[in-house]
Amino acid sequence: VGQFDYDQAGSPWIKDLARSEDLVVGNPGGWAGTVLPQTMRMAPDFEFIQYTQSFNGKTDIDIYDPFNPVARGKVDPLRKQAFGTVAEPPLTDLQKEMSRMGMKPYLVYTNRTVPNAVIDLLVRKNLSQTLYKDFEIWRKKGIASKRTGQTYDEMPDNEAKAEVLKTWLNAKISSEAESTEAMFESVASRTPVKVRGYVRNAYALQSRNKKAKEEFDIKAQGLGFKDADDFISSSETVEEEIGRRRTLLKFAPLLLPNEPL
Repeated sequence: VGQFDYDQAGSPWIKDLARSEDLVVGNPGGWAGTVLPQTMRMAPDFEFIQYTQSFNGKTDIDIYDPFNPVARGKVDPLRKQAFGTVAEPPLTDLQKEMSRMGMKPYLVYTNRTVPNAVIDLLVRKNLSQTLYKDFEIWRKKGIASKRTGQTYDEMPDNEAKAEVLKTWLNAKISSEAESTEAMFESVASRTPVKVRGYVRNAYALQSRNKKAKEEFDIKAQGLGFKDADDFISSSETVEEEIGRRRTLLKFAPLLLPNEPL
């Protein structure tokens, strides 16, 4: 399935199956809590098997580079499973131009670019679907140099041109981050259950960082709980659980290194 539809390709992330709308915190243990997620983690992302990470109700949340429309690790899953090698998607013209200008993508969009860890994954995905297209229009029609009135393509290759591209990218990224955060906060305040998988996925990614996990525990202890897991598992409703995860995630941006994921 994933060979023909990359959005349904398997993922190396171990996922908890969302079998109901009830609150499920942590690993329930036993066969269902351990064997099932381990077994299903590389299976195609079928719509009839939904995970807690699902944000659209159809497929899991993947990690995207803002400059390419294909999610990481989704290309040619048969090759990956048979030979253990990962095929990369074709470079977009934006990625080629960034490379030509000596720009490193992971320094343009870093783990600190979007300060709220809950918003980061969605901003990455939104940018991945639009940024490379916007670049194709802007480079030919947009005024890149106010001094000369030239478009980006008309400018000579030099440091000034690279700086113009960097400024344009930063503006697009900031604009997307602001609009996405406003949208997310609106959804989270009205229907927190709908975004529970998204928040859980973001929390799981951040918790893999040892320093972040330690800070989460310290914050939870300051609120009278044993650790972060105790803080979350003490929730009595989905709304409360999501709110507590988001409280801890506010501390994540300051703990991550400035390096690619």
